[in-house]
Amino acid sequence: MTSEIRLIEEEQILVTPLARRTYNNGVLTDKLADWAAVTLSVATQTKTNKIDLLKESKRYLTAIGEANARKFDLAAGDTTHLNDAGSLVFGRMVSDLLVAEMGEPVGCVTKADKELSGKIMEGKMA
Repeated sequence: MTSEIRLIEEEQILVTPLARRTYNNGVLTDKLADWAAVTLSVATQTKTNKIDLLKESKRYLTAIGEANARKFDLAAGDTTHLNDAGSLVFGRMVSDLLVAEMGEPVGCVTKADKELSGKIMEGKMA
């Protein structure tokens, strides 16, 4: 499949999973590290662009804490799906990671939001 995709002559990128917003006594506990490791390994083996969304989302969710992370749940207790606010924050995160990884090819088609990006980088609730 990878060789078929490469024939299209487009840039591919592999993305690790977004962290689940699960906490135990205030500590983020995520069970997706194995999936992220496989994704990153495949990216390295195939020389494919990659972004580590799991790492960055865990950093951010740890910084903002559980109470704020709950504000991104689509429904009460739903630690997987995002509401509109969560989609905006983590969509911004993906965009920023893509620009950092791939530079201008992505940067020219995404709209920057320095304020939101800054809050995410600083670990502040957006």
